[in-house]
Amino acid sequence: MRRIFLITAIILLLPVIAVAQTESLLTNIKVSGGYGGPSMKFVHAYGEAALLIGGQGAFVFNSRFALGASGWGLATDHKTTNSTGTEYSCYFNYGGLHLEYLSNPEELLHHYFDVNICWGSLNFTEVGSASGSEEPEDSLFILEPGAHMTLNLFQTFRVAAGVDYRFVFGFEDTTFDLYGLSKSDIEGYAITLTFRFGRY
Repeated sequence: MRRIFLITAIILLLPVIAVAQTESLLTNIKVSGGYGGPSMKFVHAYGEAALLIGGQGAFVFNSRFALGASGWGLATDHKTTNSTGTEYSCYFNYGGLHLEYLSNPEELLHHYFDVNICWGSLNFTEVGSASGSEEPEDSLFILEPGAHMTLNLFQTFRVAAGVDYRFVFGFEDTTFDLYGLSKSDIEGYAITLTFRFGRY
């Protein structure tokens, strides 16, 4: 009877022993901290200089990889004119997933590479319209890779600056004609300044 009990116990414990000894890809991944803070992008939009204001926040894993969210919206006023002479005020915003690889974040000055995978909207309001209502918006998919340098001012505060490139998808051809736009009016390079509060 004791032998049967012992054999049964060993059989029941085998899965636990196997799990304890099995190697896995995510076993050594640990949260080493996180950050959050405001961010500004200086861009060329609608044929002139423009400013996007937003923010980003993320969890940092093993002091090397970050996963979080980010988003920006147009903070400056811009107008377009179509072929019939109608003038529109333009609005543009986007947000979504933020992925990042950090190189030697413990050093005073270090760099990181990131990509924002976002969804956004582009909409317009006719200038002088009595109703003041917005025109139907275009939904956009945005892929924005970038490279940045970071200065560790304090253990819990960093300043990062770099360059991004914004690829925009989902822009309807009819939007070009209706509002007097081209894709280059919302797609292109950005100089980014970000303030990071947190520890990682």
